[in-house]
Amino acid sequence: MRIRGGRILVGIVLSFTLAVVSLVAFGVCFAVLLRPAYETITTAHRFHPTNCTVEETSTVVKDCSQECIHGNSCPETLTCNQIHVSYVTSGGNITLSTLYDDLSTLTHQPTCSVWVSCPNEEPYEDIQATIANFTAKWGQVGTSYTCLYDIYSPDLVVIHNVDMPDKHMIFHALFWPACVFAISMSIYVFFHYRRRKIHKRYQEYVERLGLNGNASNVVYRKLEVSSS
Repeated sequence: MRIRGGRILVGIVLSFTLAVVSLVAFGVCFAVLLRPAYETITTAHRFHPTNCTVEETSTVVKDCSQECIHGNSCPETLTCNQIHVSYVTSGGNITLSTLYDDLSTLTHQPTCSVWVSCPNEEPYEDIQATIANFTAKWGQVGTSYTCLYDIYSPDLVVIHNVDMPDKHMIFHALFWPACVFAISMSIYVFFHYRRRKIHKRYQEYVERLGLNGNASNVVYRKLEVSSS
């Protein structure tokens, strides 16, 4: 009955392989989801709410010469607005700074208060409408509203915080690989225990009966049957 022994060996190999694959999947999910999520949460906690008062709205010029696709009719510059606000930090200091829509605007395009692309990517009228709507809502001199400033760099002030990661997605992305790994290792330990039990009983019978060669193989086959 070598077939049963072979099945045990196949079970060991498959369960171990599945455990390795699930462990790799867990590592990939950790690197791709959990680490960025941790950084996002850490960044979000840096921004504290305060009350912003609009002091001035100025017109600035954005350089589009590097963003325009070669051969397309695209202006080298784009006129947009910067909104300057004053606010009080937790230390009681009054700070005057440029307001931005969110961190992505500050990171990718610090010229304008709201992120807009150059006219080669979308119609010029749509870009101007985006700028005008944002200025009308947030750039009226003398108006006040809640904004967020960076406690470690108080000159950074935004309207919207970073988007928090989806907790359910992170949970499922990490839970299921870990669950599969635990089940696979349990199956691996079970089959490995069965195999070692058969081998141990085989050694005991051989030692007691003094068998060797073909006779010991017969005993081993009987032990496989009795242990299955």
